[in-house]
Amino acid sequence: MDIQNTSYKFLVTGGGGYIGFHVGLALVQLKQEVVLFDIKYPSKIWDPSIEISSVSSEDGELVEEQIRCSYGTMKFVKGNHLSFYRQTILKQLNFLERRYKKHSPTPQSN
Repeated sequence: MDIQNTSYKFLVTGGGGYIGFHVGLALVQLKQEVVLFDIKYPSKIWDPSIEISSVSSEDGELVEEQIRCSYGTMKFVKGNHLSFYRQTILKQLNFLERRYKKHSPTPQSN
């Protein structure tokens, strides 16, 4: 994977913790798009310039949060890991069901 010359999008689970946050920082320094996912926010101890801002829709529903730090900006998703994996798995199952129904032969009546 040539990360220096190609842009990728990375999801870092545990992004509010020390290791996850610093992995995100390293990726931002490499000009990659980063989404941090955790149940807690990163600590300002690791980067005093951290600012967390929320972007909301017109009806006030939280759309996304952004973390600005000394190296750039990362998206942040706050949530429970188990519910995140459950939602991801359900989306994949729904996708597979739709593809199966679309490509499966229809039964012929005799």
